[in-house]
Amino acid sequence: MRVIEEGGEYVARVFSSDGNVKMSRKKGTDPMPLSEYVESLKADSDLAPLFQGTGVSGSGARNGAHNGSPAGFRMTQEQAADFPAWEKMSREAKAAGTVVEIV
Repeated sequence: MRVIEEGGEYVARVFSSDGNVKMSRKKGTDPMPLSEYVESLKADSDLAPLFQGTGVSGSGARNGAHNGSPAGFRMTQEQAADFPAWEKMSREAKAAGTVVEIV
């Protein structure tokens, strides 16, 4: 990936190993956008582990850090998808000086 000047503007372009601009697999004649390039990296079985999450959510707190709140503010991803429920628990956790942990 390099930033180049094109038509008076600076744009990010993905280049192949032979120095040519990679073309989008989706649009064929357009340059490959960075988002498509990242998706191709994530799909590569050798590189996919580099994109795994850390398990830390939102506040920067480390896993298991509950500021004295033993497991009271935990939700599954499915539960957290219910925004009003997540918002309510988030307010309660904040009042207790901790955060909601998504497990």
